[in-house]
Amino acid sequence: MFTVLDVELEKNPSCTQTINSKHLSKEGAKYFDKDGFELTPLEQAYYVAAGYQNHLGTGTLYHTCWQSPWFTLNEGTNYILDHSMILHRCNFQDDALIQLYKYSKKLPQLNYLIQCKKKWGLDFSLDFIDNKTHQIYEVVHIEQDTFNFEHFLQLKNKFETFVTSTDWDHAVTKLISHKDKWLPLEGMQRNDWKAKFFGYSQSETTLKTI
Repeated sequence: MFTVLDVELEKNPSCTQTINSKHLSKEGAKYFDKDGFELTPLEQAYYVAAGYQNHLGTGTLYHTCWQSPWFTLNEGTNYILDHSMILHRCNFQDDALIQLYKYSKKLPQLNYLIQCKKKWGLDFSLDFIDNKTHQIYEVVHIEQDTFNFEHFLQLKNKFETFVTSTDWDHAVTKLISHKDKWLPLEGMQRNDWKAKFFGYSQSETTLKTI
């Protein structure tokens, strides 16, 4: 039902090159994402200088970040793969870091980038359509971050095995049969219940970038 795409992974996602100083502005550093992978215009300029421009996109969730498609879903099923992606976040080193320190006295917002840690993440959200009732159910939504590349490979490999080896029709039938347990729950409580149903301790493991 699913095909795993060959994702290009970067073991050391770092921005090391300087950028034109015109990009170093309060506005460009605004709305820094401390939890996820979304990039400010200033960060995007550094990613382009580092040669990562081909990885940047706004296709999934309309977020501008380093995101790579991960799974595809066969046509003609009752499932919707809402989103599925591998994510990278860079830290700042060498000449880029020196430049940030140089301008940080005038622009303290640059300390967001100075303190930013590199991290990797995976995000998978699957829905199901009941042909009889035309009801859409969110089946499972898992997000996992890590600061360690080897750990990330373990998370990725484990999740790929989970997705490709699960009998989804059987699992969804069983999940819906327990609707009385998870339907009254809201927000992350419902997501966590479903994650535990599939053997995960929680639906989201997100890490602070600073």
